[in-house]
Amino acid sequence: MWQSLSDLFLDTELSATDIKHIADNIRRAGFSANEAEEILRTEVAPVFWTNLCKPAGEWAPWSKEQVCELVCEKLRTRPRTRLFSWFYNWISRRQMSLVKSDWLRVRACLEKEPFT
Repeated sequence: MWQSLSDLFLDTELSATDIKHIADNIRRAGFSANEAEEILRTEVAPVFWTNLCKPAGEWAPWSKEQVCELVCEKLRTRPRTRLFSWFYNWISRRQMSLVKSDWLRVRACLEKEPFT
């Protein structure tokens, strides 16, 4: 599912088909919309958000292996304590704001359409 969520951070316009594909992969993995959003916020966004801040970000999807390697490395090296939780919350909101409209489209798809 990490790979599907990483597609939200590509420097491309996501089509309705792309959104449905992401939603279907979340369902297939057995996650609810709330669980997927938490994974997006805490595991995927911290790795890929900078792609949307570059003048010419990545357009092609990352491979499953790349995504797994990058997310796992970030999880291994993230701080274990939240001494500056206000700062982490601010960063998290900034990261999620970059994909908010696309995430809301995925979430709407998850909440209204049955898995096909």
